[in-house]
Formats: sequence, C-alpha cells, structure tokens
Amino acid sequence: VLKGFNFMKNYIILLLLFVSAHASADVQKIVAIVNDDPITQTELDERTKLIAFFSNVSPEDYNQRVKIRKIAIENLIDEQLLSQQEKALGIKVDDDAIDNGISSIEENNKMPKGQLALMLREQNISASSFRTKVKNDILKFRLASEVFAPDVNINNNDLETIALNHKVKDVDLKLKVFSTNDLSVKSYNNMQGISRKLKSCKRLKGIRYKFIATLDVIDSKLSKLDAQTKNIVRNLKVNSNSGVVKIGDEFKIIMVCNRAIDNLSEKESNYFTNVLTNKKLGLKLKKYQEDLRKKAYIKIL
Repeated sequence: VLKGFNFMKNYIILLLLFVSAHASADVQKIVAIVNDDPITQTELDERTKLIAFFSNVSPEDYNQRVKIRKIAIENLIDEQLLSQQEKALGIKVDDDAIDNGISSIEENNKMPKGQLALMLREQNISASSFRTKVKNDILKFRLASEVFAPDVNINNNDLETIALNHKVKDVDLKLKVFSTNDLSVKSYNNMQGISRKLKSCKRLKGIRYKFIATLDVIDSKLSKLDAQTKNIVRNLKVNSNSGVVKIGDEFKIIMVCNRAIDNLSEKESNYFTNVLTNKKLGLKLKKYQEDLRKKAYIKIL
C-alpha cells in the first residue's frame, strides 16, 4: 500500500510540474531565439501594436497587421543583436536618456508632456514596450554618431552630385560623347568594349573607337541638355561614364570630364552635408546589422 501511495504522490507531483510548465509557457511563449536570448510572444504583440499605432493602421485591417507583424519580429531581432553589443561598444543608454528621447518626440509632434504615454495607454500599449523601442533607437543613433561618424567623409564631389540631383544649381559641364549611327547588336557589343576601357577623359590612347563611333566634346550648361542626357549626367562623377545607353536612334556613351557647379551658399552646403552624412551613416548601420545577423544564431519559432 505504501509503495502505491508513493507512486501516486510522485505522479501527482509530476503532473503538477507538467501543468505548471505549460501554464508558464503560455504566458511567456517564445517566438524567436537570438543567440542565447529569447523574444517572447508578449514582446512581439506589444511591438506589433506599437508599429500599428504609429503607422495609423486599423486593428481590423488583417492584411496590414500581418505585414506589420513580420516587420515587428525583424525589428526585435535586429534590436536584440544590437543590445547584445551594447557593452562591447561601450555605449550605455540610461533612463534619463530614454526620458529625454520621449520628451523630444512629444516636442517634435507639438504634444504636451505626458500626452504620448496617455495615448499609448488608451491603445493598450505598455509603457515598457515603448521605452524599449526608444532605447534601441537611441542606441542606433549613438552607434552611428559616436562609432561610425568619424569615418564618414564628405568631399566636394559628393556635394556637387547631391546638389545636381536636388536641381538647386546649374552646372558647367565638359562631356565626351561616343555615338553610333545605328542600333545593331554589333554596334552595341562594340560600344560595350569601349565603355569597359574608358577610365579617364585624358586617357583615350589605345581605345579604338574611330571605326565604331563618333566622338564629340561638348561644353554645356546642364540646363541646356535634353532631358534624358540630363538625368544620366546627374548621376555621374567626373571621369566616369554612363555605359552604353540608347538615346533616340543611337547608342551613346557619355563621360563627364569636368563640371563646375555654381557656388553653394553656406546654408546649402551645410544642408547637403547633413543629408549625405545621414545617408552614409544609415548605410554603415545597415551593413553593421547585416554582419551581426550573419554571425548570429537566429531561430524564428
């Protein structure tokens, strides 16, 4: 009888442990693992609601919420990877920094202090979830500004290119343009050979083009060029060429030999410098996060 009692006692204990473990798993269901750190269902649900709120997506819009959920899990994975590097990077984001970040969001959106927290509460979004998002945004900003920024250089060529694309200034251009007189496959292949050999406007020796194409040297204002040529030239640096492009009934290769942009004001120069710096920092951050992903163990459950 005693043996039977002990068996039943042990069975009940195991049953209780089994039920308890499953109850706990329901509360903290894991949806992804990033290296040794889990991402829980609760975190995913909260982030999905947060993105939906800031994207102004209706809770009833099922298709949009499915898309947002995918974005949410990817964001959480990237943030978990970045958070794991926080100590190694020597960057610490404390509560004061998070509070200041939230205050800045409210100020930028012309909200009274505390209004954002109230709005999130009305949408049943936890304050801790939002603070985690703000913390990770600050971490990314500081990573970019403190770690990557010293390696970002903006030169005059960069400024000229972005000024061209913003169409704020006219430009004096010196171009070399190779043109065929037909659109045959043979002409295209021959022009491809010329394009590959073009390295500099001053170094045309050894490039046999005379029986393939005509060469014109053009001095012009950007504003005077036709629309297609204008769009091509805007994206070219000095001593780079367009590759083979079809313009009208000809194949052409356009090479920029020189350009002189009308003087940028200090305000314009500062604006374009900031735009370019932010773009380059964004690319560096993206590359850094891609590298973290390649080295990490990531499992979406």
